[in-house]
Order: sequence, then C-alpha cells, then structure tokens
Amino acid sequence: MGSSKAVPAGAGSVKQESPCVCNFHVFSDTEKQRHSELMQKLKDATIETTETADGFTFLLKPEFVAVTEVAEWISYERHCCSFFNFQIELQSQDSRIRLRLYGGSKVKEFLRPDVEHNSVFDPKF
Repeated sequence: MGSSKAVPAGAGSVKQESPCVCNFHVFSDTEKQRHSELMQKLKDATIETTETADGFTFLLKPEFVAVTEVAEWISYERHCCSFFNFQIELQSQDSRIRLRLYGGSKVKEFLRPDVEHNSVFDPKF
C-alpha cells in the first residue's frame, strides 16, 4: 500500500493580490452624496498621517468625526475599493481615532500620491 499525504486546502495555488482599482459606479446618487460627506468629515478630522510598512495611519479628531462615521465610511469603501484592509484603533487614554489603511506595497503606492497632496479624503465624485 502506498502512503498518502494530506494536502492543505489551497495548496499549490498562488494567492493573487487584488488590483488597486476603485469602482465608483457601485453607488447610487444618494450613496455617492453620503460617501462624499463622510470623506469631507475624515479630511477635516485628520491631524496627522503616518507611513507604515504596508500603508498609512491617519490620526483623527473625534470632535470632527465619530467612530461610527469612520466605520460607515469603511463600509462604503469596501464596496468600491475592495483591495484595502482597514483597522480602527481606539486607545484608553486617548480620545483620538486611528484609522489604518493598508494592504502591502501596491496599496501603499496607490495611496502615496493622495497622501503627498493631502487629498486622500477628497471626495472623488
């Protein structure tokens, strides 16, 4: 009898990195308006941008945007720009919100021009 080896699911397949392409056609006019409103709130709230190994972290003032609005913005972004990874961080002794956008070198380079021009959260519609 020959021996058999278990093959893990997905073994032998190469994980494809999602292309960095946004599709703004997924939104209705009402959704576009709300997305733009949230983008403006994030822009107004941003007080610092930090480059990380695989993306950027944005420090936000909670006086300008609520954490629930950040989460709502993420829910929109996941529809049009699904290649991003998102992380919201709240620390016990700091009321500021940290929003991390990451996903590797392609995502970082996709964001870099907007970071350099301070236009990451400019409405795109």
